[in-house]
Order: sequence, then structure tokens, then C-alpha cells
Amino acid sequence: MRRVMSLVSIGFFLATVLGAGLRPVPGGDSRTLLRVHRTLRDEVRPDTFVLNDQDSLITRGGGLVIIRASSTNNQRPGTDLGVGLGNAADLALLGQALTAAPVGSAMDCSLNGIFRTGKVEITWYGRSGRRNRFSITFLDHEPTEEDRCPEPTKAIFDAIEVFEETAGGRFP
Repeated sequence: MRRVMSLVSIGFFLATVLGAGLRPVPGGDSRTLLRVHRTLRDEVRPDTFVLNDQDSLITRGGGLVIIRASSTNNQRPGTDLGVGLGNAADLALLGQALTAAPVGSAMDCSLNGIFRTGKVEITWYGRSGRRNRFSITFLDHEPTEEDRCPEPTKAIFDAIEVFEETAGGRFP
């Protein structure tokens, strides 16, 4: 029964996306380059916080799909779908950040979140089925020296953030 419900849910999702005139994954090459999962709590004011649970998919062709559930101050969450397409220059910059990091240098680490706590998990899909997975934990304090993110990991995260912003993964 659970499997049938999942298939029905997927069917409704595809019907909604396709019915809206959107392709599920934009870009010429729909093979996955990166998957980013964020579970974050942002304190926007002393009395206001936003919880975000977001999945992003970036394709080798520069396509971007974002699915996000978010709520403010533990209110009922809303769900959004964003679709975008990056240009060749933005995709090249992201590729440079990924290839500039020596193999194995992107690792689990921590950053001072400064009003942000939570975790970002990044999965990078390489050639021939290779895969690299690492996570960045945002703390409400400065991490210890051994837990602090190395520069290659921060550069990859920053490049992902810039790509998502410029690719137009905006929500309707």
C-alpha cells in the first residue's frame, strides 16, 4: 500500500510540473552533477527563526531543481518548487571549484553559522559511477581547529550557493 501511495504521489508531482509547462529537469544534459540537502535553522531576528529543509539537484547541463519545505517559528510548513537553468559561465565556475579541490580534500567539517545552525550534505557525482559525499555542519559557535572546514570544501560550498542564485532557482 505504501508503495502505491508513493507512486501516486510521484504521479501527481509530475502531472503538476508538466501541467505547468515546466520540464522536470532543465538543461541539455540531465545527468546529475550535484545533490545538496540542507536542514537549516536561520535566526532572522531575536524572536523569529526559519526552518528550511531543502533538496537541490544540479545537472551537468546546468539545470537546477529545488524542492523546499520551510516554516517560520514552527508554524505549518509550506512547500515550494524552484526550477532554473544556469549559463555556461556559471556552470564552468562551479566545475572549476569542484575540480580545483584535490581528491579527498572535501570532507565533513564545521563552520560558525552566525545566526544559522544545521547541516548541509553535498553529494558530487563523478564519471564512471564515482561519488563523493561530505557534509558541512553550521554551529552557533566557532568550531575547533580540527573540525573547521578546509578552504577547498568552503570553495565548493560557496560555488554551489552562487550557482543556485544565478541559475534562477526562484520559487513561484
